[in-house]
Parts: sequence; structure tokens; C-alpha cells
Amino acid sequence: MTDFNPSHLPRMDSNRLATYRSNLDFYQGNHWPTTSRHRQLVFNYAKVAIDKVTSFLMQGLNFACYPNPTNSINSTNPSNSSNSTNSTNSTNSSNSPTTVRRAEQLLRQVYEDNNLQQLDYETEVDAAVLGDGCYKVIWDTDEKRIRITAPDISGIYAWWLGDDTSRVWRVASQYTLTQDEVQILYGRAVEKKAAAITELWTAATFELLLDNDPIESKPNPYGFIPFIIFPNLREPKKFWGTSDSSRIRESWLRARFSSRCGWTREGISEVPQNFLGSRRLGKITKGIKP
Repeated sequence: MTDFNPSHLPRMDSNRLATYRSNLDFYQGNHWPTTSRHRQLVFNYAKVAIDKVTSFLMQGLNFACYPNPTNSINSTNPSNSSNSTNSTNSTNSSNSPTTVRRAEQLLRQVYEDNNLQQLDYETEVDAAVLGDGCYKVIWDTDEKRIRITAPDISGIYAWWLGDDTSRVWRVASQYTLTQDEVQILYGRAVEKKAAAITELWTAATFELLLDNDPIESKPNPYGFIPFIIFPNLREPKKFWGTSDSSRIRESWLRARFSSRCGWTREGISEVPQNFLGSRRLGKITKGIKP
């Protein structure tokens, strides 16, 4: 396997990260490429649309467990009569109403322990704005429970096999910790105010690096990569998704271009270059009635 260098990660996906920054700026209302001495109006309908649609989408989420019909069929199939009694009892037990209710209770406990109602909403907004989202699901050895987080997707990097984007074989997660956080989590003193932490996961191995220095390497305790990376809207034959705000921005740019050029029935009539930016607030709102 080739040597891994954490410092190369940002350059590996520079276009994707630049798109994330551009989409986030547009969502936050930073629409104007230049500043002006006049007042600049921003009608941030991108944020309003994404927040409203996401709020509607995330309402009333629920989950339920049901007995496995396959197990029920197998347990009553005469051809399986040679199976041991213990196997039959195990199958019946896994399909019992008590077991199903217990599974539902565990799911709800995980949901409440991790405040997934809020986390799901924030992650869905992230995915709509940036184009991708991510969850990390691990076992918290200190609190003895399942912990679910949503890492910043701009710090997530993935490798897949050939042209099959569904076969992800390695994931890296890179984030920044302060001096105190590094000392608390890993018992190491760093001279800089902040350090880059990189987690490198495959199904078989786990590596932890502080800046470029490895501090831990061991077999993966889960046997799988504990990250769920998903696109907001997947493009054909691509792993990373597209943003809702990019589509809104395209419409905004077309409208802005039309207003600058002054589309008329006869053709194009010239309009001052900074039409919106050069108008005083009072002139723009003049004549508008509530």
C-alpha cells in the first residue's frame, strides 16, 4: 500500500472543497463578489428555501421493527425439520413480540441519547447546502453506549475501487484540535496552538495521526468503516453529490444577468453595471406599498 501523507488531503479534493466554500457563502448571504460604498441588498431566499424545506422534510420521523418473515417461513418449512431444536428456538425467540419491542426500545434509546432529531436536521441542512453529508457511528467505551456524530464533510475523504463508487475501501477524517484537547484526549503536549488530527480507516485497520506523526495503529475493532457518507443528490457515475444551493444560485445568476442586460421585447437594452448595488434603499423601495 502506498504511503499516506495527511498534508496531501486538502490538495487531493481541492475542487470539491472550493465548491463547498462557494455554496456555503451563498447560503450565508455573501452574494456580492465586490463591495460598494452604496448599500447592497441581499434577498437570501436560498437560506429561506433550504431551511423551510428541510424543516418540512424532517417532521414526523419515526421507526418501527417487525418480525423477519424469512425466519418465520424457514421455521415452518418441513424441509427444515432436520434442524436442531436449539436453532428453531433461537429463530422463534428472534421473532417474538418481546424481542421486536426490545429492538424498538434500543433504537429509540440511541435516538434520544444522541439527540438525533437535532443532529438529523443539521446534517440535512449541511447536505442541502454543501452537497454531501456524513455520519460516524462508533461505540463509546467510556459511556458504554453507541455514539453518533456528524463530522464536517469538508474534512472527509474517501477512496473507492475502480469505477464502482459503492465499494469504499478507505476513509480519512481530518479535523483540528487545540492544545488542551490534544492533551485531554491523547495525553500529548504540542507546541502549536492547534494540531491536525487524521483518522484513517479501512475495514481491517485503524490509524491515528497527529499532524504527520502516527500515534496509534491497530486492527479495526468493528470490522467495517464506521462512516456513512451520502450525497444530497448524486450525479451519474460520481461519488460526491450536488448542492441544492448551487441550483438556486444558477437561477439567481441568470436573473441577475437578465436584469443587468435589460431584456426587452426588442432585444437587449443597456442597464448600469451595478444596477442593484448603485441604487439607494429609498429609491428601490419607493412606490412599494405594504
